Amino acid sequence: GIDATGFDVGSYTSFVRGGNASHDTAIVPGDPCASLVVQKVSSAPPSGSRMPSDGPPYLSPKEIALLSDWIAEGALDN
Repeated sequence: GIDATGFDVGSYTSFVRGGNASHDTAIVPGDPCASLVVQKVSSAPPSGSRMPSDGPPYLSPKEIALLSDWIAEGALDN
């Protein structure tokens, strides 16, 4: 959770910032494939467990597509 990783989706700033690890790239504006958050909500994350960790339910394919589209469009705070 937040205590272990520092990852918090409670605000735009904390969501885009990512977690405690300096290499975290939770959101890479314009590049959903490089954005860790997209990888982690997908059915086969490259490492660790799928988010949310207390799922299912997980995000639907439509919700994942919406997240990916937002990131592809620059991940703006609007």
